[in-house]
Amino acid sequence: METVSHLVLFLIGIITLYIGAESLVRGAVRISRQLGISPLVVGLTVVSFGTSAPEFMVSIMAAIKHSEDLAIGNIIGSNIANIGLIIGLSALIKPLVVNRKMLIREAPILILSSFLVFYFFRDLLLTTQEGFILLVLMLVFLVSIIFIARKDTEERVKKVEVDKKSSRVKPGFPISFIKSFYSKIISRGLKEREEQEKETKIEEEFSEVTPEYPISFVKLLYSRIVDRDSYFSNFLLVIVGMVLLALGSDWLVRSSIIFAEKMGISDVIIGITIVAIGTSLPELATSVVSAIKKESDISLGNIVGSNLFNTLFVLGFVGSINPIPIDRQTAFQLVPIMIVFTLVFTTIMWTKKKISRIEAGLLFLGYIVFIAFLYFVNK
Repeated sequence: METVSHLVLFLIGIITLYIGAESLVRGAVRISRQLGISPLVVGLTVVSFGTSAPEFMVSIMAAIKHSEDLAIGNIIGSNIANIGLIIGLSALIKPLVVNRKMLIREAPILILSSFLVFYFFRDLLLTTQEGFILLVLMLVFLVSIIFIARKDTEERVKKVEVDKKSSRVKPGFPISFIKSFYSKIISRGLKEREEQEKETKIEEEFSEVTPEYPISFVKLLYSRIVDRDSYFSNFLLVIVGMVLLALGSDWLVRSSIIFAEKMGISDVIIGITIVAIGTSLPELATSVVSAIKKESDISLGNIVGSNLFNTLFVLGFVGSINPIPIDRQTAFQLVPIMIVFTLVFTTIMWTKKKISRIEAGLLFLGYIVFIAFLYFVNK
């Protein structure tokens, strides 16, 4: 009976993590799009950080509960699952076109960060200094992304200005000029009228809200929450997502530790398989949906950004709290496997400029072989 209750807690933890990440990503993506940020930058930052929040919370909780093997196993396992399982499934559904900018900028950083982890793990200890180095590299990556986002926005503004100039009517066509001028006046007038009506409606709604009419207040609050264009509703989604992620990660870690103890399986294996797949569900959902909607930039950017976030920020944050002892199997078997997956993934992107269904099938098959390898080695 006790085992069943822990299993239920484990499943509730995964579901809560998924809902929390979904809420966080949805709110964050809406806010970033309202600010005019490109899909690739959104995928590399907002979406990838949001979908990696479960890995971050689970690893932090595991480190706090002195289950360092579970924390490290979750990070390495999630990176492998992101490439083999998630990119594999996403590109099987719809081949993913690779953005050239990502190949030049982010792919080399992904490879270097993977080798850096192997170098830090060679003495079976992640020191606080090494943790801080990873965090500094993450900060550098974030600054570069902000710079790219600003440059991207400036290019978009320039493009819009060029389009406006090119669409201007030539002096030799006075009738067309008059029509264009008239349509601009009409559209501006309609826009001002709509804004005025909206302000009037809000004022009327607020005037109805008095202590005697709490139902009116609830209705007004609900209307603000469901409004997709409202910053309030989107920020609320982000906050709710963070709360659910904190709860879900705690339940998932607590039940995972108990399962590992009862089944006699090491924390590393639990972390790199069950927990890693569980915390990678947001990436799976986001990348598959993005692939179906032909948003390759978000799908690939999500995984590249997520792996960088796990390697540099999550691992760096965990290491900066306390020195982390590293399991020998993790250092000399699992990290090299992560490097191989990363190299295969980036090589496919470099050579073909897209990930076909055949290549996706090979990545997915590689992940199945990896899981089978873990099972037989730790049998």
